[in-house]
Amino acid sequence: MKRVFGCLGAVAVGLVVFSAGGTVLADTAVIEKMSYPNVTVKLQDGKVVISGAGRDTSYDLGKVDSLIIERQDRFNDAEAAMTAGDYKKAAVAYGDAIGKINAKEVKLLAKARAIKACDEDGRWVEAVRYFLEVYASAPNASIWALRPAKMPEGGSKLLGESANMVSLKVNDPAFKAADAQKNLKVWLLEIYTKANDSRATALAQQLSGTSDAVQEKPAEAAGSAVSIDLGGIDAAFAAKKYEDVVRIADAALDHGAVGEGAVKLFMVKGDALKALGKNDEACLAYLRIAAHYPANGQCATALLAAANLEKEKQPDAAKALYMDIVRKYPHSLQAAEAKKNIPASSAQP
Repeated sequence: MKRVFGCLGAVAVGLVVFSAGGTVLADTAVIEKMSYPNVTVKLQDGKVVISGAGRDTSYDLGKVDSLIIERQDRFNDAEAAMTAGDYKKAAVAYGDAIGKINAKEVKLLAKARAIKACDEDGRWVEAVRYFLEVYASAPNASIWALRPAKMPEGGSKLLGESANMVSLKVNDPAFKAADAQKNLKVWLLEIYTKANDSRATALAQQLSGTSDAVQEKPAEAAGSAVSIDLGGIDAAFAAKKYEDVVRIADAALDHGAVGEGAVKLFMVKGDALKALGKNDEACLAYLRIAAHYPANGQCATALLAAANLEKEKQPDAAKALYMDIVRKYPHSLQAAEAKKNIPASSAQP
């Protein structure tokens, strides 16, 4: 039997083969440097579950480097292309495989694996479509972490196509859980904002009217604390190393930063992007504070920063944000500043 090794984080799996029923068969799995023979692996609730020697261990699907599916040559070609970094070839091969696979579990797995390939190759709409189908099967943090992130430029019609796809899914019964539905709304807000879509304002106001935190990407280890180097970020900002600020903030947010730490990260990321002249991205960072943490003391500051950036390109959106600040935080310094930007005819009594 030929031996092929893949990797699931710290887990090496020998000869990983998916059967038509969706269960993976492996002759040996090495978990934390210990060898387990005769294991089975399956896709369950968006995670890969390795069972053997009397124990089950779950891993996020995004941790799987490569797989081999029995009698699915095009899927295996795609996996090899992904390993080689040839995303164009991988995206085409995954598409071919998805069209030929009949088993539901295996087809779903192929779509999940295709998300990154399409995202990296600039096939944004395909990546979004695959993600929505996979997320509907298991709307949890493990699958949410697979969502495509390489949005097209603001003027691209692909943003409009993807926004329509996501908006149609927001009220789908598959996403009836509050976390899943709100995740999609925040993602939709990101797309609207990048596309300068007028619908962004109404959605931002809708989201800022709730106080539930949005489900973020899971930390590397469940229950582990996320270390945030705020001192390093402040030092980088002071040195005007704005690209480094954005990189450090994104790394901490990707690893599950929440609460006050996340607010600080979104705020400093927005400030850095503004300094880099990336106003659309900066506005999005500020608005995420309002969407994720509307009760936080920095929310008014974030909304004011977003409104000031919107003032030139999106005056109506900016006015709506200014009025929102006055309505929600009437006694704040930010409200006093916002009033200066609201025409007298629009001012609320």
